[in-house]
Amino acid sequence: MNTNKYITSILFITLVFLVNILCSFINWDIDLTADKKHSFAKETTEIINSLEDNLFIKVYLEGDFPADFKKLQKATEELLKRFKSISSDNIDFEFINPNTPIADDDKLALFKQLVKLKLTPTDLEIRKEGKQVNQVIFPGALIYYKDKKVAVNFLKQKLGESPGGNINTSIENLEYEFVSAIQYLIKNKLDKIAF
Repeated sequence: MNTNKYITSILFITLVFLVNILCSFINWDIDLTADKKHSFAKETTEIINSLEDNLFIKVYLEGDFPADFKKLQKATEELLKRFKSISSDNIDFEFINPNTPIADDDKLALFKQLVKLKLTPTDLEIRKEGKQVNQVIFPGALIYYKDKKVAVNFLKQKLGESPGGNINTSIENLEYEFVSAIQYLIKNKLDKIAF
């Protein structure tokens, strides 16, 4: 009798362990909210699926940030992973820290290049080892598709809004900002407007 309980317990633990391993390989993106705010819009899926070539995204939001910016970084990474999962592997991305320990002249040249490519810098105050340190960050991305590229600045800054409120607004607009830029890149011709 005791042996049966022991074997049943081991089988149960083994089953739970195997189910956990199996579940770790399955993507469980299920949106249970009433307004489906965690689901992609139909247009987003159509635009991502219409990619004919590889699309590469360089996100300049890597580094040692306060919690709010870490939240923006994580939301951006999750969004891009979801894009990649629905794109038949046509999308790839990397996160880059423009403040890596390089010579000041090289860093300044990189910053000038990013500004020339239309990424907007932001000055961020970080507390390191009891000191206030200012750091220039570029909360944005460069998207490359075929022979074209476009900059996406996804940090929204409203006057009078708290930093946390600005970050939340930015997170809410991430899908729109990226999809608008991707749609711009995949357009074969520019729309003509007659006067």
